[in-house]
Amino acid sequence: MENISSTLDSSAGGAFASARPVKKVLIVAINSNRGLCGGFNANIVRTVNRLLREEYAPLVKEGM
Repeated sequence: MENISSTLDSSAGGAFASARPVKKVLIVAINSNRGLCGGFNANIVRTVNRLLREEYAPLVKEGM
């Protein structure tokens, strides 16, 4: 939203144009069930776990 609103006029962004603290995060991981996708799916799960551990660890601890 920040990237999109930065290209608009200053009045067009409205409430989405201002930076706010992150309180909740939704991560949607989409993987595959076709063909030889084991490595692909493992990389998706590994990336989501890394995001949770490194980027969003304070939010995970608060929500538990």
